[in-house]
Amino acid sequence: MLFYADRWAHAFIRAAGDHKGEALELLRAVNAGFEPFQCTSVPHMEQLINTVFTRTGLHGTAADTVKKVLLLLERHHASQYRNTLTEAIQRIIDYQNHTVNVTVETAKAEDTAFLQENVRDMLPKGCTVILHTVLNPALIGGYRVIIGSDVIDASLKLFVRDMISSLSRY
Repeated sequence: MLFYADRWAHAFIRAAGDHKGEALELLRAVNAGFEPFQCTSVPHMEQLINTVFTRTGLHGTAADTVKKVLLLLERHHASQYRNTLTEAIQRIIDYQNHTVNVTVETAKAEDTAFLQENVRDMLPKGCTVILHTVLNPALIGGYRVIIGSDVIDASLKLFVRDMISSLSRY
């Protein structure tokens, strides 16, 4: 089955309207509360959603949107794509808000301040940057910058792996 996450995400955002941020957070919360194969049927899914909403006191546009989308996913046998859909919704909302999520991975903590400063210079002016820093000793040295779905890998780990691959061809 083909799943077009961006189409579903745009429909979700349109349905949620001004409550899209709240609906996205609610979808994340519901996703975290469901085990992958916990639901056996659409009515069972609806019962679980109603239970979650009743316990938390959630109602309104955001809750209605999340409920409709989750039930549609279940009806189309696509509930395994909930996390993919959530990521697509976040990406579209970030784009609409001129927000860029950036993850900087470094092997040494000393490199993070320098990289954070340089990453901000690489991005368009006027956009909001949400910067995440991760210490990853497995990189051996260097860094990896993840901007949306783009990856800039300047790590020693990649360099060594490429060198091994090149040498193994001879």
